[in-house]
Amino acid sequence: MFGWFACLPRTRESDVLKRGLVVYGLVAAGLAAWHNSFSGAFVLDDQSDILGNPAIQKLWPPDLLFGWPPPIQRPVTMLTFAANHALGGLDVWGWHAVSLLIHVLAGLALFGLVRRTLRRHAGADPAAPEGAAGAVALLWMVHPLQTESVTYLVQRAESLAGLCHFFVLYAALRAHESRRGGWWAAAAAGACLAGVLAKESMAVAPLAVALYDRGFLFPSFRRAFRERWKFYMALAASWLVLAALLIAGPHNYAGFGNAKFAVLEYVRTQPGVILHYLRLCFWPNPLMLDYGWPVARTAGEIVPGVLVVGGLLALLLRSFRSHPRIGATGLWGFLALAPSSSVLPLRDMEFEHRMYLPLAAVVALAVLGASRAIGRLRWPAGRLQLLKSGLVLGVAAVLGVLTIARNADYHTAVGMYRDMVAKRPMSVRGHHNLATALSEEGKLDEALAEIRKTVEIMPDYAEGYFNLGVILSRLGRTREAIAAYRKSLALKPAYGYSAVNLVILLRKEGREKEAASVILKYREAVGEGR
Repeated sequence: MFGWFACLPRTRESDVLKRGLVVYGLVAAGLAAWHNSFSGAFVLDDQSDILGNPAIQKLWPPDLLFGWPPPIQRPVTMLTFAANHALGGLDVWGWHAVSLLIHVLAGLALFGLVRRTLRRHAGADPAAPEGAAGAVALLWMVHPLQTESVTYLVQRAESLAGLCHFFVLYAALRAHESRRGGWWAAAAAGACLAGVLAKESMAVAPLAVALYDRGFLFPSFRRAFRERWKFYMALAASWLVLAALLIAGPHNYAGFGNAKFAVLEYVRTQPGVILHYLRLCFWPNPLMLDYGWPVARTAGEIVPGVLVVGGLLALLLRSFRSHPRIGATGLWGFLALAPSSSVLPLRDMEFEHRMYLPLAAVVALAVLGASRAIGRLRWPAGRLQLLKSGLVLGVAAVLGVLTIARNADYHTAVGMYRDMVAKRPMSVRGHHNLATALSEEGKLDEALAEIRKTVEIMPDYAEGYFNLGVILSRLGRTREAIAAYRKSLALKPAYGYSAVNLVILLRKEGREKEAASVILKYREAVGEGR
């Protein structure tokens, strides 16, 4: 796939053949790597954003997209959820099929972008552009680091925005090359708008286009802006739509505005997180759905990440002047990661899906760098091409096997949560969700053990004590359940679920005065906004 295309004659017919073979190969690779994902369960935020989301249960009229103020976050993503629900209800097969389709299309868009870029710069790689671009897209597509963006259904927002991002860059290049540049520019602007309606991180796409233009198409930013300023303004118009959504829409955008970390805590921790992301690109093990990454506090936790990440950034900025194509590729990776790993604190320090786009930069630099290194060997051309092809296919096979193994963790909610607590025994979210999943399966004794671990790890977790009360109540241990609900309300007096369940149990016990006292205290807490 990587090398033998260079041996074919350069004709229009052979170019079409090469593209067709790569496209079929990428689709086949995507199906092979994700063939066992179609029975994956709904986990974590799937419970609230899909199973417990009444807004996606109606596809028409499309209020999700055109209602104002917007009834829900990320309307384009939610519209795909509504379409899945309308077509197949909660049958997970259809949900995973759509998510995989989006991922494969994103891989094809990446292939098209890299291929056209390499065709413009024949010296960038000695192999045929189709082979090199196919290698980049293949390794990116089957990498196990992508499972969280594909198999974890709620993260379709990430892959959908990624597809839009790649297409914007591709259309921007076509707008520069084509006689029908206006149509391609309009397509890019439309994809940019769709992307910000899929996920907020798409806001960096206009900046990514400017960076790409400077690195690959124009000798300076000034020249690029002078020739394409209208196009840049059309892309940047998506920022106005995003700003309106953030102001008028629901205020729960992936942690925006309700992060649990201070800005300085987040900033000093992210270099270590980025360093971990880079390690996962080359050694994707272990992978976790919830890292619960702690705040970096000591010099040993802060300095290594700052030195490595800062050094990489400095190197890329320097190379951007002397080798703009290399610098632009690496800087684009950091730009794509910036919405989640910079100064804007989110609810969680690290999630694997945040590397969906940046992984492409790492893979592209690694593939093209390895190709140049191999090309310096004094071997016959045929042996060099065979070596390149073998390396790409071998690495892709290993990554594909790891992806298949990771997909298996998603087959049941209990299995995924067991994987979480096995890899991170102090995960509050893992133990809590495992307890809930076991309870739903009727395994109440196991669920009780897990929920007790939850409140042991986090003694001030009101929701944990609420679920402890629920499980104890189902086991018939009413007194202990009442004590758990009281503890939950002591930690969070306005927690309605605990108040309701406590009142019900007290009335069943004939303790009406205590039930009335709980209601009074709850109303006071709600009135005080506690």
